[in-house]
Amino acid sequence: MIVADDILQSVIVRGDLAHMALFLWAAAASLLAMRLIRELSLSNRRFSDFVSQVARLNRVLNHYLSDSEQNFNGGSQAIQKTHQSAAADRERKAPSRRP
Repeated sequence: MIVADDILQSVIVRGDLAHMALFLWAAAASLLAMRLIRELSLSNRRFSDFVSQVARLNRVLNHYLSDSEQNFNGGSQAIQKTHQSAAADRERKAPSRRP
């Protein structure tokens, strides 16, 4: 701290308190700016992690929904085939109305 005391003593002796105040303001502003940049960087990283997790969830849900949709479409196709075969059976069993 001897160097800092010598600098402080030199500033006080010369009566250059305005420069000392300006230096302290600049140092405080610089430290604040560095802290804000650090926090912004961490915030950006957290947001990026959040977006990647949402994208992962979206992929999982899309895969799940596409599987469910295929099962549903497969089921509806089976129902359609059942209806078609039932209609064909009714036509075969019904007496012909043709003259």
